[in-house]
Amino acid sequence: MRILQLTNKIPFPPSDGGTIAMWQAAAGFAELGHELNILCMQTAKHRATSIDPSQFPENLTLEMVDVPARITPWGMLRNLLFSSLPYTASRFIHPAFEKKLIHLLQGKKYDLVQLEGLYLLPYTSVIRKHSKALIALRAHNIEHEIWERLAGQSNLLKGWYLNNLSNRILEFKLQYLDSFDLLIPITQRDADYYQRLGSKQAVFVAPVGVSEQLNASGLARQSKPAETKPTQTLQSAKLPELFHLGAMDWPPNIEGLEWFLNEIWPVVRHQHPGLKLHLAGRNAPASIAKRWSNLPGVIFHGEVPSSKAFILSYPIMIVPLLSGSGMRVKMMEGMMHERAIISTPVGMEGIAVSPDKNCIIANDKSAWINAINQLIMNPLKTEHLGKAAFRLVQEKYAARSIVEKWSAFYENALTKAPQ
Repeated sequence: MRILQLTNKIPFPPSDGGTIAMWQAAAGFAELGHELNILCMQTAKHRATSIDPSQFPENLTLEMVDVPARITPWGMLRNLLFSSLPYTASRFIHPAFEKKLIHLLQGKKYDLVQLEGLYLLPYTSVIRKHSKALIALRAHNIEHEIWERLAGQSNLLKGWYLNNLSNRILEFKLQYLDSFDLLIPITQRDADYYQRLGSKQAVFVAPVGVSEQLNASGLARQSKPAETKPTQTLQSAKLPELFHLGAMDWPPNIEGLEWFLNEIWPVVRHQHPGLKLHLAGRNAPASIAKRWSNLPGVIFHGEVPSSKAFILSYPIMIVPLLSGSGMRVKMMEGMMHERAIISTPVGMEGIAVSPDKNCIIANDKSAWINAINQLIMNPLKTEHLGKAAFRLVQEKYAARSIVEKWSAFYENALTKAPQ
């Protein structure tokens, strides 16, 4: 197959949940022998630092178009007063990207165009005009649900704006619901939601896959379970220590950590004065990084050079998400490396976990305090949870297996498509 992948940020190097999901798909298809071209937006927020094409699979290429997509107070106000589009979508509609897309579609016959996310749907009309390729929407999450949940945790004015944004995103989604041919959600929950909205497209659920080792292209190479043990055991890790890993420019992550640090951390820190919490993630606002760093027992690392090394340094992962949607890729990494995880129900959405078997799900403040106490007082339970989590991701979320099935789904769809 010849596949054109459109992304609204640069997917390489794969460093956060979104880019990992995008790059894993691209590199996976390329390593299966398909020709894969990526057309991505280089935004003010996500710019290329060092991209070495020699690290790409042989039949994968990447082209960038400058699309500022800046978030500004004036832009938000102008959009609110003079547009019906959600501000989160309008920032990615750009003539330079459309021009480059037309150039690619006219220069090569593609079998399939994969849109990485809802905000690329305005380009479906351009694709239809210049190509007979099937269009697949990769639904990374239920976007309006994220802002709706954030609104519920916000003050009156901010909550009103976020509810307005959520409603606009839902209307935007409904407007384009029939504009693509294939639906590729990351979770079954998201697939069910699209179908309740009225989506009639053929569906393949493609979760983000994991494995112990990542090659240079970002695709997980599978190895036998006996060969995929973490390089550091819980016994050799510092105990008891907790950690959180996630992008610090993503509002749900900040919201969840603020709640945890205000409501949970003072209690467990008082009960266990030596307890430490390690926080890592890129693009943290300076004021937040400074405030968190001054909290007793909290060590703020900022962006770390290796997420794997960071994860392997501490035995207990916390994911205190109150908002969000889709699938938490960093949590999957933690499970892959046998870390015991405590999460809210929102944090575990989309992952086929069994509470108290391969994770702990805590619904409220008292449940969180109890869960932390259980793990820091019982290293054996911590270890058992981590090992069970590792077995789960090996059995259900092996990257190579997911991409192979995904590829077969596309090939089957192409055989049924009108020529």
